[in-house]
Amino acid sequence: MCLSEMPEMMGDYRTWYALVTIRILWCILLQTGYIHPDEFFQNPEPMAGDILGYKVQKPWEFNTSFPCRSAVLPYLTSGVAFKILKFLNEQDVLNMTSAMLLTLPRLVMVFLSLTMDYSIYKMCKILNFNSAACLTIFASSFVTLVFYTRTLSNSIESVLFSILLMLVIETRKIYFTTEEKASTKDSNEKIKKQRTEQIEDDDKTMVLNDSGGKSMQIAVVLIAGFFNRPTFAFFALVPMLFWLSINTSNRKSNILANVFSNGVQLLPGIFISIIIFVVVDSRYYGSLDTSSICCMHSLVDFLSTNFMQNLTITPLNFLHYNLDSSNLEEHGIHPHITHLVVNAPLLFLPLMVCFASEVVAIFLGGESGWGNNSLPAIRSFFQLSFFTPLLLLSFFPHQESRFLIPLLVPLVMLYSGYVMSSNSLEPNMPWIVWNLLACVIFGVLHQGGLIPCLGHLSHAVTKPDVDYHPVHYHIVFYHTYMPPEHLLAYKEPIFSELNQANGKRLPNIVTVYDLAGTDRMTMHNIVEKLYEEVESYEPYIKEILIASPSSLDLQFCRTHIKFNFKLEKQFTPHISTEDLPELFPTYNCVNYPARSYVNLSTMGKYRALFSLNLYKVVPGAVVD
Repeated sequence: MCLSEMPEMMGDYRTWYALVTIRILWCILLQTGYIHPDEFFQNPEPMAGDILGYKVQKPWEFNTSFPCRSAVLPYLTSGVAFKILKFLNEQDVLNMTSAMLLTLPRLVMVFLSLTMDYSIYKMCKILNFNSAACLTIFASSFVTLVFYTRTLSNSIESVLFSILLMLVIETRKIYFTTEEKASTKDSNEKIKKQRTEQIEDDDKTMVLNDSGGKSMQIAVVLIAGFFNRPTFAFFALVPMLFWLSINTSNRKSNILANVFSNGVQLLPGIFISIIIFVVVDSRYYGSLDTSSICCMHSLVDFLSTNFMQNLTITPLNFLHYNLDSSNLEEHGIHPHITHLVVNAPLLFLPLMVCFASEVVAIFLGGESGWGNNSLPAIRSFFQLSFFTPLLLLSFFPHQESRFLIPLLVPLVMLYSGYVMSSNSLEPNMPWIVWNLLACVIFGVLHQGGLIPCLGHLSHAVTKPDVDYHPVHYHIVFYHTYMPPEHLLAYKEPIFSELNQANGKRLPNIVTVYDLAGTDRMTMHNIVEKLYEEVESYEPYIKEILIASPSSLDLQFCRTHIKFNFKLEKQFTPHISTEDLPELFPTYNCVNYPARSYVNLSTMGKYRALFSLNLYKVVPGAVVD
């Protein structure tokens, strides 16, 4: 982002500057919420294993036999962040911690999100929109503050979509130019002459812009977006149809001829980008041996025998997997209207009210009332850029709200002025309340204890025992989201090299069990088996820990003959929407009377409702 091109008048943009500062601080200090496992398992989790050597759980998308995720963009985000951390750690500048592993990749995403601010600013200046209003609404949206600061592939998709919109408008801006109305015939003629001269100048400028590399930039964005998520094709459809059908050098030329000539301009960038992504992915997943193409003889053999078999094309695998409805059933099937009536309002409710009001007004045949500041062509472009991807994504039965987060940009361009206070440069109260509430829920409360719990466990499993007794930690996660194991900052030891004779302390061992939403009896049976098993590693002692929402504490208060669950620590706040707490629970904890709800203080009752509890399995005796 070129800061020199950003606003020079601090007064108009003071709110935006404050919100950008909040975005950065919010990323570093406050966000404990956990939106979705993909924010870790499609980006930092596999990269931490590859770069830092930590024990991780690579997801199915990174399976080398059928990979569905390109490694290029995860490497350029979390991978680069981890490379920096690794270098600083090796230079003894800092020690690797769970907080650093969490924060630095998110900071990379924060600075990537600023390219979206720049894209909006650039489009506003070209289209003569109120850039201060658009930037303020964009920066104050909880989608920006929460989703765009996370390492989600959807967040990267949003960045690329905003850049594509900017490039298309920048290279085709003449077709959004309006002729101003004048009160007299003379002024009309004068303005018309000035407009004609401006059009000719803009034509020449845009031709130079295209020849100067805009086509290459658009091609790179298209391929990067497609390899990141093939659904990017839905977001790029309207902007690219418009860009392809327009020829800036000859406004009256045939549309098909324009599509052909403009398409040809994209080919070099598309070809080069595809080669880079395919080669990098093929090398990453081990299907391509670069040594086989180092000499001409090997290259000929490679091309003639097993060329395609040695290439990994992740978007094709992604499409093959997701076009099979049986595969989507494993991730959840939703009604086709979920995006329209649930997900879009959840993400953009005040802006969706504006959109729905305009649609209803147009349907009833009246004036929309929303187009006073812009041309119908401009509004149609952004409306289609919003609604077309929404419609196309709705055909797929698996629908999650994060799939729609790129659509914030066209909505901001359309309706920012209508969610601003009429007498100030600040958002109106409904916008503030909605986004503040969503920031608290998704950025802090939702699964909010899991990340702090992993940080606590990281410190516990990596610090030396007081008596230098090595411990084998069995950590069970029950009714939580998938735990990103790289936040434990734990490297699995090589047991063949471990012995006490060399005078070195044996490292602790960690085994993680993700039980997801399994039932109580299954969890109990697994814990019982772990408790009864003889520790396989000598001279390690065994310690079993269980992380579970406090709303399920009743299950851990039951009396067991062989063992009990001692509450070690609570991580607050934490809300699991799958296990919402009772507002006034009445259970008594027989084994630990102090944990009975009626015996708790006011703060203790709050923690009992909204925490992630960490239990330690102890012998079956009642402990006060």
